[in-house]
Amino acid sequence: MNIFNPQILWLLFLLIPICLLLVPIYLYQRKNFFLLGGQKEKAGIFRDSFLIYWTCLLSAYVFIILSWSDISVGYRQVRRSITGLEIVLVMDLSNSMLAADLSPSRLAASKTLARDIIYGLAPAKIGVVFFKGDAIVGSPLTEDKDFLTGIIANTQPQMMTAKGTNIASGLIVGNSLFSVTPDMKKVIILLSDGGNLRGDLMSALRTLGNNNVTILSVGMATLGGTEVSSMAVTGKPIYTRLEERALRTAAQSTNGAYFSYQSNVSTQIINYLEDYNGTASHLEKEPNRLSSLFILFALASLLLSLWFRSMQWKKCYSLS
Repeated sequence: MNIFNPQILWLLFLLIPICLLLVPIYLYQRKNFFLLGGQKEKAGIFRDSFLIYWTCLLSAYVFIILSWSDISVGYRQVRRSITGLEIVLVMDLSNSMLAADLSPSRLAASKTLARDIIYGLAPAKIGVVFFKGDAIVGSPLTEDKDFLTGIIANTQPQMMTAKGTNIASGLIVGNSLFSVTPDMKKVIILLSDGGNLRGDLMSALRTLGNNNVTILSVGMATLGGTEVSSMAVTGKPIYTRLEERALRTAAQSTNGAYFSYQSNVSTQIINYLEDYNGTASHLEKEPNRLSSLFILFALASLLLSLWFRSMQWKKCYSLS
């Protein structure tokens, strides 16, 4: 279950003062009931009618709040027309990317791969996000390929001061660059060695899944790994290697794909994406939102409250 506007649920706390106010309201109406000639033996009917009426009315209020909070349960598959492609390159700038198990370094190989993808794709809107201990936007979505490659070529780990590696922050910032247009295919290309020391990755992946974002992750390191002298703070060698788990999880949880780094990986990714870069259709997950159902329940509760309101007086003041 997902709640897209959870802050709305705070309005449910208004039920507490409302219920407290109903006590003097009931006593006042009960007094008027007898003043207007109500029979004592029908006081129980008056009480029950009052309770049922306000229960229905408050139920309508609850259902309206639940509708505004935009609750969804599960997902359904829907076929959508795709008229364009939006891509965000999310690139790892942590110090481990300076390792030389990829030539000349992981970071240099990532930059080359990003350049090859940018120039190899047909016209598409592409953005860039860099992450380390946190994440920053390198470029919003644009079709200016020279501008994008220039930004990527001139970026170094020293430009970011936050320590550690936080893949989740890179994904969340990358997700924020996408447009709200429903007929655009949204893809994040994650270039990282998979080290993930900070952040809530699973929470970030749920957010991306709700936005129908697909992740293509590329393992920018080798399984054997290597020493990174720039990371040594104790005088002892520090070894870093490819950590595939986070990268595979990111791809699989968004119906994407994981790629091991190799000479033709840019071609593999471009071939994977080319079907989206033009008019096409594909299946997407869409949350089963319950707002309409809650509105129907609210209307039914209001109608019941009106009916019981009218029946209250008929039963209480009938002569039989």
